[in-house]
Amino acid sequence: IPVATVAYTANASSTANAGTHTSSTTPVVTVFGTGLASNYSLTYANGTLTISTRPLTITSANASFIYGDNTPTVTGFTAPTGSAGSGSGLVNGNTVSSVTNTVNASSSTNAGTYTSGITPSAAVFGSGLAGNYSLTYANGTLTVNTRPLAVTAGNASRKFGDPNPTVTAFTATTGTNGSGSGLVNSDYISSVTNTVNALSSTNPGTATITPSAAIFGQGLASNYAISYINGILTIIALAPPVTTTTTPVTTTITPVATTITPVVTTTVTPVTTTITPVVTTTITPVTTTTAATTQTDVAKTIIASVNVRVTFNTTSTPLSNITGLNSGGTVIATVTGPGTGTGLGIGTGLGTGTGLGTGTGLGTGTGLGTGTSTGTGTGLGTGTGLGTGTGLGTGTGLGTGTSTGTGTGLGTGTSTNATN
Repeated sequence: IPVATVAYTANASSTANAGTHTSSTTPVVTVFGTGLASNYSLTYANGTLTISTRPLTITSANASFIYGDNTPTVTGFTAPTGSAGSGSGLVNGNTVSSVTNTVNASSSTNAGTYTSGITPSAAVFGSGLAGNYSLTYANGTLTVNTRPLAVTAGNASRKFGDPNPTVTAFTATTGTNGSGSGLVNSDYISSVTNTVNALSSTNPGTATITPSAAIFGQGLASNYAISYINGILTIIALAPPVTTTTTPVTTTITPVATTITPVVTTTVTPVTTTITPVVTTTITPVTTTTAATTQTDVAKTIIASVNVRVTFNTTSTPLSNITGLNSGGTVIATVTGPGTGTGLGIGTGLGTGTGLGTGTGLGTGTGLGTGTSTGTGTGLGTGTGLGTGTGLGTGTGLGTGTSTGTGTGLGTGTSTNATN
């Protein structure tokens, strides 16, 4: 007899943990399709209830970083929730508190998008049991962004009208891990194409130099977001022509007349002087003017002799007519010998002159009988007074001086004629 239906009672709930539960289903009502249940002695045996794990997909969060920087720490994830009958997702208030996300990249990973770049694992439930779920981990997407890099053309200059220079210089910024820009990981640029935006006819001022097409010696250009910065070309105006005027310089050369005076060598021959004692003559003058003239003439006559001493003893007035004589005095006229003089016995006093022979004056001195010596000084009979001195006939040099016969010797010097 077929049994049409059997009613069971499940001894579990939706919160029962996944697993196999025996005696968890109990048949309670049997409905016969034909026949009568009362015709049977029915025995009910419990069935086994199996609670399967609930599907749960945990997906890592996506993340990104800049090429050359440190990889990020990713903690985000998603764990969907479900409902009774949905067949998946978190139910019964269960939660996942954390997931371990592994970033499958490094600071040297090239720029790009990596769908399996972040791998989640080891979900930790804040409530509920992980055993109730059949966990599936879905990778997160990791994006490595290009790194900003500024490349600047070098500056240059030229003169107006000259051709443009070839500019190869440039600068490229460098950075460090975490700085967010500049060359990193030992990357470098070996060259840049610089275009000078000017013609030789471009007016003086400035023009741009545009860099482009950087070539990397190491690393990939695709890892960088390159921005090119223009350099500056300075066009220098030409200096105005310089006009130079040359003024001829006239130089007059005046000949210098040179007179060469020959050197005269003088040989002095010593003169032997013989000194003859002086003869004293007393002359009494006449008291007339004519006599005075006669006295002078007599003196001249006597003086013309050799070695004469003339003494005038007079108090007469006419004697004073002789230049240099004092009235009432005694005149001594001493002459060393014949010779020449400015005036024989004529001058400041009788017998005054350059000297018999050559000298300041015949017989000139301070007073009668006073002086260094007779014949001392420039010539014989020279000195301050008559008869006093170092010695008779002494002079600077024999035969030398202003007297006749040249020298300090005989006939030389100032004669002594003292006036009182």
